[in-house]
Amino acid sequence: MFLLQSDFKGQIQDQTLAIAIQGDSSLLNSAERTAIAEMTSYLTARYDCDKEFADIFEYNNFDNYAVGQRVLHNGLLYVPASEITQVPPGNEPPPIYTDTSNYAVGDHVLVMPSGKQYTCTAASTNNTPPDSAYWTAATIQYWLQKDTRNPLLRTYCIDIALYHLHSRINPRQVPELRQTRYSQATSWLKEVSAQKINPQLTPYTPIGVGDNDTTHDYVLFGGNLPRKLHF
Repeated sequence: MFLLQSDFKGQIQDQTLAIAIQGDSSLLNSAERTAIAEMTSYLTARYDCDKEFADIFEYNNFDNYAVGQRVLHNGLLYVPASEITQVPPGNEPPPIYTDTSNYAVGDHVLVMPSGKQYTCTAASTNNTPPDSAYWTAATIQYWLQKDTRNPLLRTYCIDIALYHLHSRINPRQVPELRQTRYSQATSWLKEVSAQKINPQLTPYTPIGVGDNDTTHDYVLFGGNLPRKLHF
């Protein structure tokens, strides 16, 4: 999902949220999907909503991760700095160099006690870095600890999700705070859709009318100039 349950802490107390979902986390997931669908209806013509609302994946040591994917590990969000598998988030350094190991081109090592990193440029055994015939200095970073979600998008998604969650309980008694924040969120979306606001989101680039673009539909409108008739 795009949202984490911990994201809600800043906008609703844990106890209040627990009462609203009645111990059923699927209700929260459903409210989130509804919120994303509603926001997408305003944003899809201008922005890449698939990328903006991309899921967060719980780290699995056997999965392959591509650059830009959102990964949760030990409660923290990361994105891969390069395609990677079987290296847990945390910017783990490469293995420590030893004189007895055989190294192939492309191998990365950490030299101690200097703490410097090197990449092998020619097959090497007992050729200690920084021997330039076999090694070149490098900085290998596997993961970046960062949250790539747009803060406003995340905040308004939470507001809309909470509004729908309370509406499910009793649509006639939605708390005033939830109604107000929902109205603020939809007002922002309408202004973005009308191009009065330009948030820092990934722009959508249409393939073009007549091409095989099945993700966005466009309506062409207009007509010929009116004719002036004289009698």
